[in-house]
Amino acid sequence: MLDYSYDEAARTLTCTFLGRLDTQHSAMVVEMLQRKLDECLGTKTDAAQTQDSGAQQAAAENPLKIVFDLSRVDYVASGFIRLCGIAAKSVPAGNFSIRNTRPAVKKVFVMAGLDHVLNVS
Repeated sequence: MLDYSYDEAARTLTCTFLGRLDTQHSAMVVEMLQRKLDECLGTKTDAAQTQDSGAQQAAAENPLKIVFDLSRVDYVASGFIRLCGIAAKSVPAGNFSIRNTRPAVKKVFVMAGLDHVLNVS
């Protein structure tokens, strides 16, 4: 359903999705993705996840980028589009993209007018 890879040097989180991203699956993925974003952004409140000021400054200079790879997805529902909006808002403008979309999936983003906003290719 969802695999992650994080390139710490490039500060890029790549999320590879699998199958149908219908409403039910999207709801499960939201929680998984939020935990991973908290980890990558260093926004957890417990002591183990608190960043020192040097790490915070480095993160500000090289902000996180998020890439959603949809090469193995054949259906997306509105719940997944909501998830894309949540992820896009969590990083600076231009640091979120959706890659490797199949034509039918890309058409959903085009019809919603979000293909340019969410950097869909």
